[in-house]
Amino acid sequence: MKPTALHITAQQAASFALAQGGISQPFDEPLAAVRAMVAVQAQYAASIPFAIHARCPSAPRAWTDRALAYDRSIVKTWCLRGTLHALATEDLALMVGSFGERCHLAVERVMLRMCDMDTVAWHRVEQDVLRALAGGPLDRTALHAAVPRLRDVPWSGWGEDVKGLAYQGDLLMVGSKGARPVFARRDT
Repeated sequence: MKPTALHITAQQAASFALAQGGISQPFDEPLAAVRAMVAVQAQYAASIPFAIHARCPSAPRAWTDRALAYDRSIVKTWCLRGTLHALATEDLALMVGSFGERCHLAVERVMLRMCDMDTVAWHRVEQDVLRALAGGPLDRTALHAAVPRLRDVPWSGWGEDVKGLAYQGDLLMVGSKGARPVFARRDT
């Protein structure tokens, strides 16, 4: 039996989208807002609380910092497109499974072309990064000191040095030391 088509107006579709996104009908708790957005654009740290507050006005000002650093109910990483996003920790596996392999291969192609490496050499660099982070979180300067080959990676300031591992779900951005981002292994 063929299902009956649902016919709705553009206004009904817009109303539905605004409600589901927490704009016209705000969420009661901030994590629900994050989950509704799937991933919050986070290249600029200040954008996360604004996006959440627009969908959950009752969210405490410090909720984002607490959720990232203490509760760990959200994580900040590269998981979608080429920019940082914050997402519910429990959704990380979904994002990695959906986009990780394709995005990791794209980063790898750039590294092979721009850094004069072959696949084996690039995978060795990624393993060196994970070994360096086994001792705990490191800022970019310390990470590059521990894995000198990362210094050759173009666009490191935009994450090209660590995106491949992030797309695989192995690395997260866990804060900053001054203006320098701090990275950690997901499993620690």
